[in-house]
Amino acid sequence: MHAVAHVMEMQGRHAEGIAWVRRHEPDWSTTNNFRFHLYWHRGLYHLERHEFDEVLAIYDNYVASDIASDMYLDVCNAASLLWRLEMHGVDVGDRWKDLTEVSLRHVDDHELVFVSLHYLMALLKGGEPEAAARLAARMQDYSNAATAQGRVSGRVGTGTAAALTALARGDAGAAVDALLPIRYELWCMGGSHAQRDLFEEMLVSAAVRARPRLARALLAERTAAKPRSAWSWRRYAAALRAEGQAAAADAAERRAAELLATA
Repeated sequence: MHAVAHVMEMQGRHAEGIAWVRRHEPDWSTTNNFRFHLYWHRGLYHLERHEFDEVLAIYDNYVASDIASDMYLDVCNAASLLWRLEMHGVDVGDRWKDLTEVSLRHVDDHELVFVSLHYLMALLKGGEPEAAARLAARMQDYSNAATAQGRVSGRVGTGTAAALTALARGDAGAAVDALLPIRYELWCMGGSHAQRDLFEEMLVSAAVRARPRLARALLAERTAAKPRSAWSWRRYAAALRAEGQAAAADAAERRAAELLATA
C-alpha cells in the first residue's frame, strides 16, 4: 500500500491515489500507527487538488489523532502537513499547539536529524523561539560528532535548520541562502522523496519572494519533474510575472487551472 501510494504521488496521479487508498482502507486502517502515515499520503493528494477542508479533516481525524503518544513519525506527518497547508495560504488555527508540546520533550535529542527538523518546525510555529534556538544550537554542536547523524547534521541539518528559522521570522532571502547550496544533498537526511519534497517547496516559495529569477529556474525544473502539480505551476506563474514575463505567467496560470479543473 505504502509503495504504491508513493508511486502515485510522484507520478501526479492524485485522484487515482485517493481512490487506491480509500478502496483498501479496511485492510490497513486497523494496523499499528503507521496507518496515520497512509492518511498523510491521502492528505497530500487532496492538497494537490486544493481540497483544503478535506486535508484539515484528515489531519484532525487521523494524522494528529494520536499525537500525545509521542511517536516521532506522527509528529513528522503532522508538522509537514501543517507547514504545507500554510504555504498554500490555509489558516491552520491552533493546530501547532499539540505538536509543540510534544516537541518540547525532544529539544536535546541526538537520534535522527530528519526528525529533529520536524520538531524544530513545531517549536518555531508554536511560539517557542528559545527552545527552537536551543534545538538548532544542539544540532550545530552535534555536527562535530564523529557519527553518522553528526555528519548528516553538518552536511544538511544545520543549513536546513537555519532555513526553517529564517522562514519563521519572514526572511525569505536568508532561507534561500541556507537551502540552495545543500538542495542536492538533502537525500542524506533520510525520509522519502515525498517527505523531503517539503524542503524543496520551502526553497521555491522563498525564492519566489526573494529571488524571482532563481525561482523561475527552480520552477522550470520542478514543473518538468512534477508536471501535474498545480501548486508548482502557480508558483511558476508568480516567478515569471515578477520577472516581467506576463504571457508565460498567464500560460502557467492556465495550466494550474486546467489541472485543478480535471483533478
